[in-house]
Amino acid sequence: MNYLDFEQIKPMINKGKTIEQFIGFTKSDDFSTLKWISLYLNEEEYCVDFHEVFDDRKEGIENIYDFPYVEPDDMYGKRMHQTVDFESLTEWIFNHFSVSRDRFLPFDFLNEELGKEK
Repeated sequence: MNYLDFEQIKPMINKGKTIEQFIGFTKSDDFSTLKWISLYLNEEEYCVDFHEVFDDRKEGIENIYDFPYVEPDDMYGKRMHQTVDFESLTEWIFNHFSVSRDRFLPFDFLNEELGKEK
């Protein structure tokens, strides 16, 4: 797996890269959802978005980025927090989500992570 060292995250974001972490799933009798966060730089602010999509692997869709969002208005994720300071962003993330310092991934590696969760 291509997990990033925590010290790599800020430089990558500063270069315009998006960093993500899978944070879990929910299951009910009718459907399952997958959840992750994404960190990125928007102009001069560090941002974190929350994503929750329906798990449509049973429908033959294999790419997590193609799954439909639970909330159609949050089609590209829901902005949860933004700040000009990276350290305060990460502090906010660790206070509001169950994330691990050693499980962050570059954008587009969630499918690989999802394959491990099966």
